[in-house]
Amino acid sequence: MIEKFRNKLDEVEWDDADSIIDFLRENVLYLRNLESSANPELLSEILNLKLDYIFALNRKKYFSSANEYLREVDILLQKTRETEYFDRYNERYKFAFEIITHNMKEYEESQMYFSELIKIDPENDQYKDWYYGNYTMIFSKKSNILIFVGVAIFVFLVFLDWFVYLDSEIKLWLDSIAVLLMIIGYVAPYIRKFLLKHNIRYY
Repeated sequence: MIEKFRNKLDEVEWDDADSIIDFLRENVLYLRNLESSANPELLSEILNLKLDYIFALNRKKYFSSANEYLREVDILLQKTRETEYFDRYNERYKFAFEIITHNMKEYEESQMYFSELIKIDPENDQYKDWYYGNYTMIFSKKSNILIFVGVAIFVFLVFLDWFVYLDSEIKLWLDSIAVLLMIIGYVAPYIRKFLLKHNIRYY
């Protein structure tokens, strides 16, 4: 039975996300039954296959489905904790988790595992790119507050101008503050990313 399943694996086009997704969905029950009696080596093969499925879902932008499947993969991963395969697939699982949560805009949760992967493999450029990009998104969400405040000042001044006369110097001063806040809010994430990427202290 397993050999027949392995023969089916040879027919999968691994560069085609649809081919991977169709294959896993057709064999999901068989894989779950196989897990219950699988040895560590076979479990690791199933893990690898299911992680391929998650990455395929991600490529198709099926982020919610991929996120649900991550829980199932995590349970399976724990069964290999005391084996030689755990570290290898734990790293791949973390990377899948990070990408899916990032694409679902859960940046803070995603960053937790990105930080761990940087420690595991500090020379991995792909991990670095995701880490810095994700950090920029987190910082952008916070710096957007400055942009909103700047816009709010502009809107407030427009309405105030209808009812109250403002001295031109005061109005210019408030306009300058609003523009400055918006500029800082916009460029701050990119400056922070540059400092982080080049390991430059800013304090």
